[in-house]
Amino acid sequence: MDNRQAYIALLKKSLLDWNRIGVTEFKPIKKPKVKLLKAFAKLLGIEEEIEICKTHLVTYEEKLNGTFWNSAQGDTMIGLKRLENIEFCFHEVIKNQIPGDFIETGVWRGGATIFMKGLLSSIGDTTRKVWVADSFEGLPEVNKDIPFEVKHDLDPKK
Repeated sequence: MDNRQAYIALLKKSLLDWNRIGVTEFKPIKKPKVKLLKAFAKLLGIEEEIEICKTHLVTYEEKLNGTFWNSAQGDTMIGLKRLENIEFCFHEVIKNQIPGDFIETGVWRGGATIFMKGLLSSIGDTTRKVWVADSFEGLPEVNKDIPFEVKHDLDPKK
């Protein structure tokens, strides 16, 4: 592994907070559930504080597939497979000399943007920009006519 490959591997693991695999994290309970718990406790005359988060043991598969993310840890929620897909697409763009900039839409903390900028820096490209776009209002309502989850094979070696 050369220095550039080592840098990219370290960047991916840093953005994913990879060192927390096997570590118990706290995952916030959604606000409506907390309100319901507090209301129920009040009805029962319980004066104790209601827990607003639960513990979760982070697994390798969750970091690989991007199926668990915690608002306190990591800079991306997309998982290692998707970061590797971005890297594959990036190299295809460079290899085929496709002109233009890069963009991440729907950024959360901008981990994929940071990764794309790191990829550009690793090859010394200062001509392209990396753009960031977000609604800052969350995701739109799900269209029930479109299947919610579509499985994609992200393995660039196939």
